[in-house]
Amino acid sequence: MYREGLLNDQRFAQMWVDSRQQSRPKSRKSIKQELLSKGISEHLAEKSVSLLSDIDNAVLCANKKARSLSRLGKDDFYKKLEGYLQRRGFSFSISRTVISEAWDLNQSSFQNTADAINL
Repeated sequence: MYREGLLNDQRFAQMWVDSRQQSRPKSRKSIKQELLSKGISEHLAEKSVSLLSDIDNAVLCANKKARSLSRLGKDDFYKKLEGYLQRRGFSFSISRTVISEAWDLNQSSFQNTADAINL
């Protein structure tokens, strides 16, 4: 089965990481933990997540979630988005940085939409 590629941990790990990136991005630490729980070796799990960027993944998560939080005030927006990011394994410092950027982007997007409607 190994020769036919049916039992290839490296390929599985890379496919898992790629799938996570596209569907539900998480922190490197969280994805690595998922791989370990699936029986992937520590070395292979670390190698598979080595190219991931927590900042990039946090931005993806935050921008996706921010759309559904766009009607909230700043405090509620920060609180809900921070919890969302931390449940996905991102550190407090990364979460705060990304949330601030997401809020600014969300507000400018809202303002552009409002301006377009008022034309």
